[in-house]
Amino acid sequence: MQVSIFILLTTATLSCSTISGSKAVRYENNYNINQPKYDEVKNLVTSIHSTFIKPLDIRLLTKAALKGMSDINLPVKVDISNYAGDSLTDLRDAFYYLCDNNPQHIMEIQVGAIQGIVNFFYPQIKLLNTNSNPLITAGIGVVIQMMRDEFIVSSILKDSPAQKYGLLRGDRLLKIDNRDLQGFKLETVVDLLQGVVDSPVNLTIERDGIQKQVLITRVVLNYPAVEASLKPNGNGYVRIAKFDSSTKTLLEQQLSELTHSNNGPLNGLIIDIRDNGGGELRSVINVADQFLDNGLIVEIRGRLSTQTMRFMASINNSDVPANLKLVVLVNGQTGEGAEIFAAALRDQHRATLIGTTTQGLNMISTVLPYIDGVAVNLVTAVAIRSNGNTLSHFGIVPDICINDTKPIMLNTQQYQTPDEIWNACPSETKLFSMTNDVVWQTAIQKLLEK
Repeated sequence: MQVSIFILLTTATLSCSTISGSKAVRYENNYNINQPKYDEVKNLVTSIHSTFIKPLDIRLLTKAALKGMSDINLPVKVDISNYAGDSLTDLRDAFYYLCDNNPQHIMEIQVGAIQGIVNFFYPQIKLLNTNSNPLITAGIGVVIQMMRDEFIVSSILKDSPAQKYGLLRGDRLLKIDNRDLQGFKLETVVDLLQGVVDSPVNLTIERDGIQKQVLITRVVLNYPAVEASLKPNGNGYVRIAKFDSSTKTLLEQQLSELTHSNNGPLNGLIIDIRDNGGGELRSVINVADQFLDNGLIVEIRGRLSTQTMRFMASINNSDVPANLKLVVLVNGQTGEGAEIFAAALRDQHRATLIGTTTQGLNMISTVLPYIDGVAVNLVTAVAIRSNGNTLSHFGIVPDICINDTKPIMLNTQQYQTPDEIWNACPSETKLFSMTNDVVWQTAIQKLLEK
């Protein structure tokens, strides 16, 4: 035991001698002081290890956490490169060493450890901010769509900073804070647009061949989950922008108002979930159940057989008349919970899908609390349709494909592999005019069919 302690202290003292800048203290192994803080890190790491969708070598997590801690810009610079990260013990010792030298910055070290894991496993693991912590995520209120390897503004939230500062649908996004976006993934661009509340983001856009810069201030975005309007011939239109705790109630209210405005039952209903990235699973289940009388809505399958759940529609409990014609509008930005909703209505032969193949990146996530104001969102399960396809690998091919200017009827049963599904009806190559939307026009024609 004495030899082990001597080696440990000697190693730490040697590492201190190579430090430049502010002087580092000797590693004192302050278990009593720092153990509760380290335990929060360890508990989250072990929770990720046990619940992630696929088996992980714990060393991947500890090494990533060490990398995250080493990347932090702390007042007292210390070298933790001698900790290999091969075990939780290495992670613990490096954590104590950093905390002993930076006792006023322990929360930053905790966040750095998990940020390292997030950086390694993104987008399957993400960092969330849960209260008024300075790290809270804010945005500018745009939906970005990738078209021919370019990032295009496909929609803008009403009364959002993007609208206030003059962004327009169809603007091509070239740079964010002077970072050229060529070669970036869509999810990376979306993340770059988000940031701290009241922080600025500098966008370089192109419109009509002319480049311009727009400086926009991020805010916390609040927008209604459901909006509706009555269209000619007794048809209703419902736009579901997200699935949250308010969606089911708002949808019930809007459908009631549409029926009242129509002086009787609707002839048909268009449900627009284009650019809807999903939301809460429970909300998706509840909203789908409003339109279905029976059958499987979705099966959620985790890593272990004991983690499988099947969600069935309530028998003969639909809030919507069974003879009401339904059309669901989808596109390449229809993802996650919105895909579950669309797949359920399609698979139970309740609705016709019109648009382009959906995102096909559906993963079921679990939020793990961490420290004050910070949580981790990680993929823990996949969504399975009633036809057996996994939504995390297969997008949904619409019944009527419209990816340019004319509708094409598809036999959706013939597309089996992810490539076949995607190539059957790829995303739009250009944005439709809001006043000449072929998807919309096709939906109306479908509802008018006898």
